[in-house]
Amino acid sequence: MELEIFTQDKTDQWKFMSEKVFDGFKSLQISLNYYTYSTFELHVGLINEHIRMFIPDTVIYMEGMYFYIDNAIVDDQATAQLKVTGNSLLGKTADRIIMRNYNRSARPEQIVWDHLNNEVVNPSDTKRKIEYLKLSGSPNLGTDTIQYQNSYGTVSEELTTLCTSYDFGIGERATSLGSPGNTLTIFKGKDVSDVVEFSDDYENLTKAGYQNNNYDESTTAIVLGEGEDNARKKVVVGDNQAGLNRKELYVDARDLQKTSNDITLTDAEYNAALVNRGNSKLAERKRILTLTGEVPVSSKLFKLGEDYNLGDTVTVRSELYNLKKQSTITTIKKTYDEKGLYIEPVFGKESPTIYDVLGRS
Repeated sequence: MELEIFTQDKTDQWKFMSEKVFDGFKSLQISLNYYTYSTFELHVGLINEHIRMFIPDTVIYMEGMYFYIDNAIVDDQATAQLKVTGNSLLGKTADRIIMRNYNRSARPEQIVWDHLNNEVVNPSDTKRKIEYLKLSGSPNLGTDTIQYQNSYGTVSEELTTLCTSYDFGIGERATSLGSPGNTLTIFKGKDVSDVVEFSDDYENLTKAGYQNNNYDESTTAIVLGEGEDNARKKVVVGDNQAGLNRKELYVDARDLQKTSNDITLTDAEYNAALVNRGNSKLAERKRILTLTGEVPVSSKLFKLGEDYNLGDTVTVRSELYNLKKQSTITTIKKTYDEKGLYIEPVFGKESPTIYDVLGRS
């Protein structure tokens, strides 16, 4: 696995020079994500050349797209290793906010496209433009229209919420070789679950792990919008749930306003906006039931990139864990080290990390 390293010109932030083609790493893990930007973790030897080269905003070409470094750290000098982490270029959307009152009834994928186009790729204020990102044409994935409102939210967070809630992704591919830049495409994976099945019984899923928990699950969202006390607007999403199946979640949606920037929603439209907010919050708190494991690179049963891809729906099955279900491949983790390449798909949602929980609002 060879990486091409591009260092940033000190006088022009959008000009990058190819530093070298590099394969001298100790290990590399790339997490290709469906609902959000991708990430990497690279371990290299602790030498002066690497300290100089692997700095924030240096760009690395790998897996057919460009990534940027956001952190280089030495945990312990005795290990003689530098740990370098970063994101695909889509991660730069974390540096932009929705600089307007966006209030629209539209398909979720169109809303994502609007945020990318208006805040990142072609903003009216050119100082906000992230020049190494381009955007393909406006998509139509056939999803239902939703009522959506947001002002001053972080772009990356809104993209992830919409993609997760309505099950589509944002693909990234290098726009051209030798010049850092990715083209973004909004897409939905294919359903290949009737053909592709991963199972520890077939041995096309090794080191199988298992999760079955509901400690973070919510099924009923009580969403409160504008107004005060008994006059606050309220909707209940998932009100049909009862008994032990009813797990209530309070959602403060006071930021959603019926009238904003001379736009006034009807009662039905405003309620629809509250329902969308409730659905988005419930999407963060699903029950977890999934298998994890490694897919042997030598397996001839199913090939990544030929039989299945990131975002596709496949079948996962295990007799031991009494599990058979259709799951979306939400992440593909690729690990390169001295022993070779390891592929670890993530089927569906994993348990939230402490950072996920702290990031909830």
